[in-house]
Amino acid sequence: METMKRKQYPFNEGDDYWTIENNKVIWSSWDDVSEELHDANPNRVYFKTEEDATLALRLDNVAQINSILQSALEEIAQGVDNAKGIAQMTLEGIATKKY
Repeated sequence: METMKRKQYPFNEGDDYWTIENNKVIWSSWDDVSEELHDANPNRVYFKTEEDATLALRLDNVAQINSILQSALEEIAQGVDNAKGIAQMTLEGIATKKY
């Protein structure tokens, strides 16, 4: 006789949980639809408290801002290096000019 293995889910029917969707914290209560969504995407991140979800959202936003700022700083540094190169070529051109 074959025993059916019951699927394991992160919550039980009626448990409150929170997710992050479209940069917003969303509250839900675990039910059959939650199980279907979980089966479709078992790597989805769930939170047991609204505070945990809010903190994760803020940390994610900070990481995104940090990444944008890092890219901007790299572009500025590249621009400075380019400007130095242009200035050096200009000075060399002036220095070799005969009047």
